[in-house]
Amino acid sequence: MEGVDSVRVSLNEGFARIAFAAGNRVTVEQVREAIRRNGFSPRESRVRVRGRLVRSGDSLALAVPGTAMRFPLVVPAGLRAELASVADDAHLIVDGTVAEGDRRTGNTAPLRMAQFRIEQR
Repeated sequence: MEGVDSVRVSLNEGFARIAFAAGNRVTVEQVREAIRRNGFSPRESRVRVRGRLVRSGDSLALAVPGTAMRFPLVVPAGLRAELASVADDAHLIVDGTVAEGDRRTGNTAPLRMAQFRIEQR
């Protein structure tokens, strides 16, 4: 798959670790579709995503630069106060999980934040 640097798969542990090239445009759903085509069932994905914080009312999202991809953010109570002090349009690196999205509608599943840091530009 173009944009993928390396893949490490463990069938015994049931995971695939995928390293992407800088500036790739691969989506979580494209990876899941490749997994399905190879006869496996994708599960929740642990991800690290670089993006721009977007606020709309009480909703937060992470917009991935250079793509149309935007992850709605689910922020745990322990990170809410810290994230509230982050400026609009700040560039973040977010670690978290993404459940399977809705393939019928193409909606991106929310990114459940585990941690984040502000990317220094």
